[in-house]
Amino acid sequence: MELYKAICSGIVNGLVNLSPLSDGAHFEIFKTIIADNSEQIALLLAMSSFGSLVALLFYFRLEYRALFRKTGKNKLIKLLLLAAPLCVAYPALMWLIEKSPVIMNPFFAIVMMLVSSIIVLNFNHIFRKKEIKERSMSKKRALITSFVSCLSLLPGLSRIMVSIVAGRAQNIKEGKSLRYSILASAPFLLVVFIRALLMP
Repeated sequence: MELYKAICSGIVNGLVNLSPLSDGAHFEIFKTIIADNSEQIALLLAMSSFGSLVALLFYFRLEYRALFRKTGKNKLIKLLLLAAPLCVAYPALMWLIEKSPVIMNPFFAIVMMLVSSIIVLNFNHIFRKKEIKERSMSKKRALITSFVSCLSLLPGLSRIMVSIVAGRAQNIKEGKSLRYSILASAPFLLVVFIRALLMP
């Protein structure tokens, strides 16, 4: 792979990680733009998951450390419930998705990104529920949110965006859903990285 492609992939990944866009979508679109379907670029973009994991663990190190104290046990269980179904489903679902020429198509990713953008831009209007009391993130709601998050494996749908929407649909405040979703990203990023290393 040429050096400029490696540099461009790093820049694209960094920008996308700062937005509610989907990693899967930008991956497919980026491959099409630079006309490179090699295993090298797939591995390079997968390695960025490891970089994101390290950054996440470092930035939230105090919160992760607090989870393993006696007072953080309940929150740790919720985070594991939020991450477990997606982590378990990821290898099998991605295998099926990658076999589909319809889903693994840049046009499909662009359409899904447009849908995501519309949801993000109209989020407050869609979920205007002032009369309903906001709920906390319970174990049951964390599990429901995780199962809904499996939709984010489709190129173009952001996992964090789907998690926030699923949480808000259960009347969980978006700030709390976002915090839980970000913290629960660590095990998922680890699974993504391990799968990339084990792929032939």
